[in-house]
Amino acid sequence: MSSFADEVANTELFDQTRDRTLTTLGATLAVVLLPFSINSYLQGRPLMGVLTSALVICGAVNWLAMRRHRKPPIPLTIWLGLSIITLLRAFVVIGPLATYWCYPVPVMIHFATARSSAQWMSRLFMVIVTPLAFLYLPTPEAFRFIITLALVDHFGRLLIRLIGDLQGRLAELSLRDSLTGAYNRRHLSSCLSKSMAAANRGEGAASLVALDIDHFKGINDSYGHDAGDRVLEQLVALLQERLGTDGMLFRMGGEEFVVLLGDTPVDQAITVAEDLRALVEAAPMLPEQRVTVSLGVAGYAEGQSAEEWLKAADDQLYRSKADGRNRVSMAV
Repeated sequence: MSSFADEVANTELFDQTRDRTLTTLGATLAVVLLPFSINSYLQGRPLMGVLTSALVICGAVNWLAMRRHRKPPIPLTIWLGLSIITLLRAFVVIGPLATYWCYPVPVMIHFATARSSAQWMSRLFMVIVTPLAFLYLPTPEAFRFIITLALVDHFGRLLIRLIGDLQGRLAELSLRDSLTGAYNRRHLSSCLSKSMAAANRGEGAASLVALDIDHFKGINDSYGHDAGDRVLEQLVALLQERLGTDGMLFRMGGEEFVVLLGDTPVDQAITVAEDLRALVEAAPMLPEQRVTVSLGVAGYAEGQSAEEWLKAADDQLYRSKADGRNRVSMAV
């Protein structure tokens, strides 16, 4: 579950950066190519004119969509394919001058396609361009061109990998609570939506466990806020070790947490909750005081909203507190 959440966030951030970068590049190329498009028609090269005009239109349409905070309507792969076709046609029409237009293509390939696809696409592009370079350029210049183009491809690959790694780190920071490392409340809604959708499709039950540290204010008052922070950190470490990849832990604020158990019916969720309660009770978090938690369990019922599901778990949590704390409650 947790790996899926990180992957989704990383993908969304990367896609946004990729779309913005390529759309800006497309708009720039549209401005640059517009005179070439007009000139192609004037010189009686209608096919070249149509291809460059199509690139101008694609770049302009996507740029306008991004300006209006909408997703680019023309897929980046189509725009990339059209760019390569136009470039190959340019070799036939203008000869050696077309080599200068090759350099942006490897970077575009790495931005516009998945990493696995970009590898073979960039290599295929090099295989296609290499004989054309030797056909239209003197041999020494052709060697220099291929070597520099390969370097651009290499650095484009490194650049996209670096951006992906940085986006992954940013995504992680945006998902996690800075003190405990648990997922934060902002990320909970998207994870709930995914679990609810899977449950509605019949792909397995889902359950929530609401959890609260008993008498946490007293811990802060008696031992200080630094000690309270350490209790929170130890608590999260214990819970995450027990949950592993079977559940996601969210810090809702203060000493309140929620555990999302995907593909877990409510009877199994109660067992998990009891394990968590016993684990916390047995852990020596403070020198002279036992730390305990109260928990409430609620299985997802088809048709519930996320707010209703959370409230059902929260109601059971407060029932545990009302019944004496350090216990697990579930709706009958």
